[in-house]
Amino acid sequence: RQLADLAALGLEWDGEVIYQQDREASYAATLQKLPVYECYCSRREIAEAPQAPHSPPGAYPGTCRDLPEAERERRRSALGPGRVPALRLRATVDELTITDLVQGHYTGIVDDVVLRRGDGVWAYNLAVVVDDAEQGVDQVVRGEDLLSSTPRQVHLADLLGLPHPQYVHVPLAVNAAGQRLAKRDGAVTLADLAQEGTTTRAAIARIVASLGGPEGADSIDAGAGHDMIEGGIAGVVDLRTRKAFDSRKFVFGATAEGSYGDLREKPGLGFSSLISNVWDTQYGSFGALLSYGESDL
Repeated sequence: RQLADLAALGLEWDGEVIYQQDREASYAATLQKLPVYECYCSRREIAEAPQAPHSPPGAYPGTCRDLPEAERERRRSALGPGRVPALRLRATVDELTITDLVQGHYTGIVDDVVLRRGDGVWAYNLAVVVDDAEQGVDQVVRGEDLLSSTPRQVHLADLLGLPHPQYVHVPLAVNAAGQRLAKRDGAVTLADLAQEGTTTRAAIARIVASLGGPEGADSIDAGAGHDMIEGGIAGVVDLRTRKAFDSRKFVFGATAEGSYGDLREKPGLGFSSLISNVWDTQYGSFGALLSYGESDL
């Protein structure tokens, strides 16, 4: 469904689609290049553990980082059936500053993130770094809710000697109350809109027009839409603030609180920036569309 919706919006991709369920060998090989240690903590234990000052919610406090081997043996034996210890990165920095096209310079915490979960599933932070590098991704456009994960991912890339993509974290679409959109706010998927008689082209045209873009840009190959792609969207659409999205009319209306500086002189924001706000509501981060959801264990 995700791929069909991308195609309907006129967004194309280079090469074959790669699924993370088929990437076991690549992730396992990458893990061998990184400093890791076993972690036996539950989510509850992490939430209840003492945190360092200014640590964000959910940051790992390092409980299992330096356990003696005897304690590791005890904790391994106490795991439930079918469970293995999670594997965490032994981070070599505490924080890192990244540069974002929208947010500017951002300094965030780098903790010992999970690389392989306790159920054997590869974690999002590892998968997205490896996949982006192997596919030659040079720009990541996604919602601002993933900004805090970016220093961790950049640190992983540094340890692996991989290049950094350009990051573009755009403000989220919110409802009239300034809250993140949810199903209760109405139809937000293309399938929902089609059932109500709204075509994909009509939906694109509404979004573009309501954000201050040119009339008639109802597809990526439309003249106005093409100009926005080639010249960069920042000059015609203000992405400085969160926008209140009326999913019943499929338009952006009043601006919610939050400002991120003037983007109108910053080139490089393509059409994907325009729709990624709405896409976050449907599937999660646009830039991590085919990635696992982020989870601690």
